[in-house]
Amino acid sequence: MIKRRGISSVVGTVFAIIALASTVGYITYSMNVLDNYNQSILARNQQATDVTKEKFQVSSVTMVNNKLNITVVNTGSLPVNFTKIWITNKSATTTAWVKSYTPVNSLAAPGNTLTNLGQGVSTWLNTNYPYHVKLVTSRGNTNEFDVNSVSTAPLNIQLLATPPNVPSAFKTQLIMLVTNNSTGTVTNLVPNSLATYGTPTATCTPGTVSPTKYNTLSPGSTAVFTWGVTATGGNSASCTLSASLQNGYSKNFANTTITTSAISLSGTTYSQNTGTLTINYTTFQFTQGSGWIPDWLIPKGTATGFNMTLTNSDPVRTFYLSNKTAMIMQVAGSASTTALYAAKSISSAGAVTAYTCTGYPTNDYCVSLAPGQSMSLYIGANGPSLGGTVKTPSQVGPTSALLLVYGKFDTSRGGNGLIYAQDIPFIAVYLY
Repeated sequence: MIKRRGISSVVGTVFAIIALASTVGYITYSMNVLDNYNQSILARNQQATDVTKEKFQVSSVTMVNNKLNITVVNTGSLPVNFTKIWITNKSATTTAWVKSYTPVNSLAAPGNTLTNLGQGVSTWLNTNYPYHVKLVTSRGNTNEFDVNSVSTAPLNIQLLATPPNVPSAFKTQLIMLVTNNSTGTVTNLVPNSLATYGTPTATCTPGTVSPTKYNTLSPGSTAVFTWGVTATGGNSASCTLSASLQNGYSKNFANTTITTSAISLSGTTYSQNTGTLTINYTTFQFTQGSGWIPDWLIPKGTATGFNMTLTNSDPVRTFYLSNKTAMIMQVAGSASTTALYAAKSISSAGAVTAYTCTGYPTNDYCVSLAPGQSMSLYIGANGPSLGGTVKTPSQVGPTSALLLVYGKFDTSRGGNGLIYAQDIPFIAVYLY
């Protein structure tokens, strides 16, 4: 019997090759599956990252030709492509419907503004009806807001008069505050003309509203509208004005009352009706180093400081005094003048505390004068913000003095409020 040991070796080798090929094929298949899975995970992660990087804001929504005209600002780092606009008719007086549209003008590059979004839709909208709008991007991000929803729910409306009491024929400012206390953005906020409420005893004439419109108002935000109103009437005459929104919710309005007083030039009302800043002439006094003297006869050729009471007659605003405030003295019949500047204080011995202070602005607007309050105004420094001793007037004889008050009305020393200047005449002294 012949033994064939070589055949068994060949068969074993063949089976080994088959097993090795199967193993390699399985490993290769597994690696491909794992690679595809990894690629899928990476792609999903990238998509999720892109969704968070895509950011946009609706800056304006109006109606043009009875179609939506939406302005969107791309505030993110990726292009935004709007693929759908969903519009829901929320009116209870018409058949409700929901429709979707593919916008024509739909791509906004990073940092750019997209306008006229919604002008390509086929639906014509009624500006008196409320609609809910939902914008959808290619990455699945959305932005929802209401259009003309001021008619569907009351908003928080306040109307203020500042000040509420004015002399007859003077002007006050009316401020209408509209706060969006809903959960969605409202659009097209336009105030109605101010209406008279009740029976007025004064005549109140409003000016033009500013601004005329708010295109959008996000939840929690407040729109501010203002009017200048001239009120004319006698003592304690009044008018009540009412403010509301066009197409607004029924009975959603606010009222305020303006009261007038007749102008009188009596001793108690002269200052408030003829000048914002006034001085009390009975407090006028001077010093030449030996105490304060309430007199208009002043020895000539001697360093002299002055002190008088300055009053802020403005009913609501604080006045900040500038270091440029000065008193100009001129002798009768001569062109000779002397300028003496404001000081922080002047002692009875004639020592000047310079009008200085820290912070911004440096050495100016250091002293404030609240509404209706008075202060001692010291005059006699050699220049703005200078200390030392008081200045010596060069005049001899009958001399008139003109007080030039400079400053501003503001809520703080460093603010950019209303710059104000006023001259106060009728100061007379005699240097002998």
